Amino acid sequence: MRWVVYGLLFLLIALVSIVVLAPLSAVMNIASRNAPAINYTAANGSVWNGSVMGLRYGAQPVGNVKLKTDWLSVFGGALKSSVAVTDGGVLASGNARIDLDGGINLSNIKVRGNTSDLLSLKQDIRTLGGDFSLSLKKLTLKSGACRKAESGEVWTNILTRFEQKYDWKGPELRGPITCENGRIVVNMTGTGERGETVSAYLAFDLNANGTFRAEIEKASEKVAQAATVLGFVTLGDKLVYEHSVRRTGGGANP
Repeated sequence: MRWVVYGLLFLLIALVSIVVLAPLSAVMNIASRNAPAINYTAANGSVWNGSVMGLRYGAQPVGNVKLKTDWLSVFGGALKSSVAVTDGGVLASGNARIDLDGGINLSNIKVRGNTSDLLSLKQDIRTLGGDFSLSLKKLTLKSGACRKAESGEVWTNILTRFEQKYDWKGPELRGPITCENGRIVVNMTGTGERGETVSAYLAFDLNANGTFRAEIEKASEKVAQAATVLGFVTLGDKLVYEHSVRRTGGGANP
């Protein structure tokens, strides 16, 4: 019987080795199927210890990513890895788990950066150089859709930088991250020094297509003047700005 036990143990070790030593490009192919807007220049190394070079999400450059996998996680039917963005304007870290059914679970995600690196913003706003941060306990992606988000929050001080150019110091914005109808949704709010309330709504799918809407209520004449320059229009008793982002092209991964 001993040789049977040894044989099964050898087979198990061999199977685990095949998984953790598999090319990282195989994992990135799974990630791309769940989030089609993911593109990258190259995936080097293995699932066990590898790196993704030139990662992009839609038009947004992310940077180079390091990935290390806990090989013991294979015994639980999933690949659990630590992930860190090692360069670029956005700094990020967290954990990722890829289940055997192709689902992706992100956890303990921390992201921070400068709004000047966010290509989806207008150039004149990007140059103001605000800051942003994101924290997320858990995000579940499967079959190209956002399934569940837990304890997520986004913060930015970009509106406070408007004073230097638009003569309006807006409030800091803060709010939760949720999943709605397969899309990732961010709702942020803040109250300015003149009593104006600002709300911002962002919803995007995993193809990096999205919509953005911002509203200002109780705006003073000075705030309204600044908002009009920014592209807000008056709708009833609110100032409203709307913008849509559509991903074009995308290119193939290596």
